[in-house]
Amino acid sequence: MKQKINILIEKDESGYIAYCSEIEGYKVTAKSLDIVVNNLKTTIANYLEESATTSDQETDKPIWEIAQNLMEDLTEDEKSELPKDGAEQHDHYIYGTPKINS
Repeated sequence: MKQKINILIEKDESGYIAYCSEIEGYKVTAKSLDIVVNNLKTTIANYLEESATTSDQETDKPIWEIAQNLMEDLTEDEKSELPKDGAEQHDHYIYGTPKINS
C-alpha cells in the first residue's frame, strides 16, 4: 500500500528547517541541506516501519474490515481503475489465465 508523506523544507538565516505533518512533533534544523535530508530519510524510514507494525495488527480483524479500510485510502481515480469483473475473472487477475468470455 502506498503511503503519502508531506515534507516541508524551509531555508532561514541559520540554515534549514524540515517538517513532516504525518509525524507529530517532528522538526529538524541544520545548517546543511544534506544533514536535514539524511535526518528526514532516517525518521521517515522509522515512521514507515512503525506504521507497518501497526498495520500488521490489523490482521486480527475480519477480512471485510481490512478490505474496507484499504478502500478508504483510494482516490476516486484509483477506484475507477479497479476491475469490475474481479469475482468472475479471479483466475485471470490472480494467475494470469485468459479471461473467460461470458
